[in-house]
Amino acid sequence: MRRVNFGAFVLLCAVACKHLPEPSTSVSDSCSAPFNISVGSTGMTIVVAATAPDNADSLVVEYLPPVGEWQSKSFSRSVAEIIVPVAETGQYAVRLKTRCVSGRFSAYASGYSVDVLSPSVCSPDSVYFDPDVKTLLNNYCVGCHNENLSSGGVNLSSYAVITADGKLVRPGRPDDSKLMKVVADDDPADRMPPPPASPLSAAQIETIRKWITQGAPENVCR
Repeated sequence: MRRVNFGAFVLLCAVACKHLPEPSTSVSDSCSAPFNISVGSTGMTIVVAATAPDNADSLVVEYLPPVGEWQSKSFSRSVAEIIVPVAETGQYAVRLKTRCVSGRFSAYASGYSVDVLSPSVCSPDSVYFDPDVKTLLNNYCVGCHNENLSSGGVNLSSYAVITADGKLVRPGRPDDSKLMKVVADDDPADRMPPPPASPLSAAQIETIRKWITQGAPENVCR
């Protein structure tokens, strides 16, 4: 990935991004110096790699689905690889802004559109939620973590509930994901599934890790 100083965003893109007119919002402070944005799509995710100025304390990614209203995700760090899972295919409008330490938001970056497409062919380099991850969860976890029996308050019966709180699975961040920690724990007292059930194999754990690293998309390979 090529990173440059403030004002540069790295293109992580499986499809071409199309430039849209820049919104007119502007703020006359040092945080609002012009900057560019490059976005891309990998499966059912939008990916942005960003380096913000030193006096920016957060980044906000705003995106407009093919049908619906603008949505946003905030990140409390000024340098980030931002992976935004999306729910449907089609063309998304995307824009990004920063917030200065003073609390004021900068002008929007230039607007872009990106086509989010489900993979039409199963890739041997990808891990798929269905069947790869879903099958592992059904075989090892869902018996005790489902709609009727949610041991420890955890329900793993569907993609929606697995990704709902942003803690169990943190897209792009397997080491910060609770699911990854409990299946890979070396202590049998803390590991899931607990004894006397057999733990997941190294290959199975790596499957979950790779899926989260990919952005934890709701991708399907039939």
